[in-house]
Amino acid sequence: MKKNNFVIASSISVANSILKKAEEKNMRITPVKLYNLIYLVYSDYLYHTQTKLFNEQFSPSYKGPILPSVYFKFNCYNDDEIVTYASDAKGNIYTAHSSMLDSIINLNLDLYGYSYPEELIEITKQRSSIRQKFYNDVDMREDAKKRYLENQKVYALHLKQIENKK
Repeated sequence: MKKNNFVIASSISVANSILKKAEEKNMRITPVKLYNLIYLVYSDYLYHTQTKLFNEQFSPSYKGPILPSVYFKFNCYNDDEIVTYASDAKGNIYTAHSSMLDSIINLNLDLYGYSYPEELIEITKQRSSIRQKFYNDVDMREDAKKRYLENQKVYALHLKQIENKK
């Protein structure tokens, strides 16, 4: 499977999107929870679309994988709930939107939004080790490639059926 080289958002706009959806669900998000949720959303998005969500690289930390830009914007909250969105120098607040991204954010918030930060750190550690195993294991990559190609064939057949009905 070849990854696409383009990205759809900035890490800050993804962070704001997570915070916005969490607010809609009345979830309390602390910086540590946000760092780990961004990692989970990024991993899921990359897996499902083969496209990077943003270009910024995660840095390892005892708080889980962190993005420097997100860390510097939200670390001032320490262990408290984040109550504002990140804005640019002009005060503009940006969020990222796509149907796939929105679905992935909602799913991760439903699964992990009420977890304690310590639990999320463990979940991201497990996810990270699985991802590393995937990249190091040729058989696992080949299996994933076969499943992807099978899904593409099913999708192509579905499109043909729709076209034939017209």
